[in-house]
This record gives sequence, C-alpha cells and structure tokens, in this order.
Amino acid sequence: MTRQKPWRFPIRILVTNMFLLAIIITASIAITLQYNASKKAAVDHMLSSINLLSDHMSESVSHLDNDAKQTVNLLAELISSDLSSTSIEQKSSLFAQFLKKRPELYSLYIGDIQENFFQLINLDSAKDTRQLMKAQADDRWAAIEISGRGENRLRQTYYYSNTFYLNHQKSESTDFIPTKRPWFEASVQNHIYKTPPYLFEHLQISGQTYARRIRNTDQA
Repeated sequence: MTRQKPWRFPIRILVTNMFLLAIIITASIAITLQYNASKKAAVDHMLSSINLLSDHMSESVSHLDNDAKQTVNLLAELISSDLSSTSIEQKSSLFAQFLKKRPELYSLYIGDIQENFFQLINLDSAKDTRQLMKAQADDRWAAIEISGRGENRLRQTYYYSNTFYLNHQKSESTDFIPTKRPWFEASVQNHIYKTPPYLFEHLQISGQTYARRIRNTDQA
C-alpha cells in the first residue's frame, strides 16, 4: 500500500492570503471610518442648515409681525370716522394701498357694533387664496361687504381687476357677526391685539389677526 503524503500549504500562498486579508481588513476599517466621517459631516451640515433656516424663519416672522402692527396702526390713525356709509370702491382703494405695500398680508378688514363688516382680500397673497375664494384668473382683489339684520343679513362679494374694474359679484345670506369674532372682542384703543391662531371665516383656514379699536369710533 502506498503511503499518502501529508498535504502541505505553500508558504508563499499563505503569505499572499494573509497579505490580502490584511488589505481587506484595512480597507474595511478605512471605509467604515470614511463613512462615519462623511455621516458626521452630513449631520453637522444638516444641523447647520436647520439652524440657519430657523434663524431666517424667526427673522421673517419678526419682520412680518412688525409690518402687520405698523399697517394696523397707520390704518387706524388714518380712519377717523365711520366708514359704513363710504362706498365699496373708496374703501377698497384705501385698503389696497396698504396691501400693495405689504403683499405678505392676506387681507384688511373693519367691523363695527352695528355689525357692518368690510374686507379686502389680496388674491395674490397665497397660491390657494384665489381657489378658495372661487375667483377667476383675471381677478386681483375680492371685496366682501356684510350688512343687514337677522334673516336679511347679506354677504356681497365683489371681484375686481388690478385696475379695480368690477369683473363680477355674488350675493348670499350669512350669519357672520363681526362683534363675536375674537379680533373684535379683544380690540382696544391705542393698543394692538394679536389673536392666537383661529379659523378664518371666509377661507376656512387658520391664521392670526392684528386688531386695534379705531379712535373715536365703534370700529375695529
């Protein structure tokens, strides 16, 4: 019987394999370290971007807050008499002058204790405003006037072009009472009240209102 020789592993193959294994281990460690470093850099960059965005948002909110307060103060000082008998065109023209300078504001409105209400809406203030107001492409402003008592209380909406040409209008009954709204109830003279977020009646979206009682009148 022939004796089988023991199997031997050539030393050069062993060295080569060990060298390859060392390379693989080293490469794996390097890749892991690089991945962790890249991940940390990405996280740091993301956190930095979030902080910058947060600072920018805070600055924008502060700027908007100041603009809103300034607009309300100027308008309250300018209006020194009851506007309930003033024509819609005159009120719309007055309010539009302020909204053109503050395009980020959605609208301006005024109400009194006789439950008269007028509002001018900037249809370009947000992308959904036009759709929610059921306005047409050539409509630029929507003026809402509410008056009357009980079952005769009426809401009239006038849609104007950029040059205040009346494009169309509609009328519908309403139970909207301005004196029951949070902005009217909390408004006082010589002080601006900012409401907590609440549901806007005509758009059915949440927002805040800055209100001030107009001097020598029962309007806010």
